[in-house]
Amino acid sequence: MIDIEEFLKTLIERLDHHLHFLEADTDGIIRSWKRLSQTLGEEVEVKDKSGGIVMGVAVDIDQDGALVVMTESGRRRVISGILDRRYS
Repeated sequence: MIDIEEFLKTLIERLDHHLHFLEADTDGIIRSWKRLSQTLGEEVEVKDKSGGIVMGVAVDIDQDGALVVMTESGRRRVISGILDRRYS
Protein backbone atom coordinates (compact mmCIF):
# COMPACT_ATOMS: atom_id res chain seq x y z
CA MET A 1 0.00 0.00 0.00
CA ILE A 2 1.21 3.50 -0.81
CA ASP A 3 1.79 5.96 2.03
CA ILE A 4 -0.07 8.94 0.53
CA GLU A 5 1.63 11.49 2.79
CA GLU A 6 5.11 10.24 1.86
CA PHE A 7 4.12 10.12 -1.82
CA LEU A 8 2.84 13.71 -1.79
CA LYS A 9 5.88 14.94 0.15
CA THR A 10 8.25 13.34 -2.40
CA LEU A 11 6.18 14.64 -5.32
CA ILE A 12 6.24 18.21 -4.01
CA GLU A 13 10.00 18.06 -3.34
CA ARG A 14 10.69 16.83 -6.87
CA LEU A 15 8.37 19.38 -8.46
CA ASP A 16 10.05 22.12 -6.45
CA HIS A 17 13.48 20.94 -7.63
CA HIS A 18 12.38 20.94 -11.27
CA LEU A 19 10.69 24.33 -10.93
CA HIS A 20 13.93 25.86 -9.67
CA PHE A 21 15.80 24.25 -12.58
CA LEU A 22 13.28 25.63 -15.08
CA GLU A 23 13.43 29.12 -13.62
CA ALA A 24 17.24 29.12 -13.48
CA ASP A 25 18.00 28.03 -17.04
CA THR A 26 15.16 28.95 -19.40
CA ASP A 27 17.59 29.74 -22.25
CA GLY A 28 19.32 26.37 -21.87
CA ILE A 29 16.00 24.56 -21.94
CA ILE A 30 14.95 26.33 -25.15
CA ARG A 31 18.36 25.57 -26.75
CA SER A 32 18.00 21.88 -25.84
CA TRP A 33 14.41 21.82 -27.06
CA LYS A 34 15.50 23.23 -30.43
CA ARG A 35 18.41 20.79 -30.70
CA LEU A 36 16.19 17.79 -29.98
CA SER A 37 13.22 18.95 -32.05
CA GLN A 38 12.28 16.77 -35.01
CA THR A 39 9.80 19.42 -36.16
CA LEU A 40 12.08 22.35 -37.00
CA GLY A 41 12.72 22.55 -40.72
CA GLU A 42 9.70 20.37 -41.50
CA GLU A 43 6.46 21.28 -43.24
CA VAL A 44 3.72 21.35 -40.63
CA GLU A 45 0.01 21.88 -40.29
CA VAL A 46 -1.34 23.03 -36.94
CA LYS A 47 -5.06 22.99 -36.13
CA ASP A 48 -6.17 25.22 -33.27
CA LYS A 49 -9.19 24.71 -31.03
CA SER A 50 -11.30 27.13 -33.05
CA GLY A 51 -10.69 25.15 -36.26
CA GLY A 52 -8.08 27.50 -37.71
CA ILE A 53 -5.17 25.99 -39.59
CA VAL A 54 -1.60 27.25 -39.84
CA MET A 55 0.43 25.64 -42.62
CA GLY A 56 4.08 26.19 -43.42
CA VAL A 57 7.60 25.31 -42.33
CA ALA A 58 8.46 25.15 -38.63
CA VAL A 59 11.42 27.54 -38.37
CA ASP A 60 11.95 28.28 -34.68
CA ILE A 61 10.89 27.86 -31.07
CA ASP A 62 10.77 31.27 -29.42
CA GLN A 63 11.72 32.21 -25.85
CA ASP A 64 8.13 31.63 -24.70
CA GLY A 65 8.13 28.11 -26.16
CA ALA A 66 5.86 28.95 -29.09
CA LEU A 67 6.47 27.20 -32.39
CA VAL A 68 7.26 29.72 -35.14
CA VAL A 69 5.90 28.70 -38.55
CA MET A 70 6.85 30.42 -41.80
CA THR A 71 3.63 30.59 -43.82
CA GLU A 72 2.97 32.04 -47.25
CA SER A 73 1.92 35.27 -45.53
CA GLY A 74 4.84 35.46 -43.07
CA ARG A 75 5.91 34.18 -39.66
CA ARG A 76 3.20 32.93 -37.27
CA ARG A 77 3.60 32.01 -33.61
CA VAL A 78 1.72 28.88 -32.60
CA ILE A 79 1.13 28.49 -28.87
CA SER A 80 -1.14 25.46 -28.91
CA GLY A 81 -2.88 23.13 -31.31
CA ILE A 82 -2.72 19.74 -32.93
CA LEU A 83 0.41 19.46 -35.02
CA ASP A 84 0.88 17.22 -38.05
CA ARG A 85 4.18 17.01 -39.86
CA ARG A 86 3.53 16.95 -43.57
CA TYR A 87 5.51 14.60 -45.74
CA SER A 88 5.88 15.47 -49.39
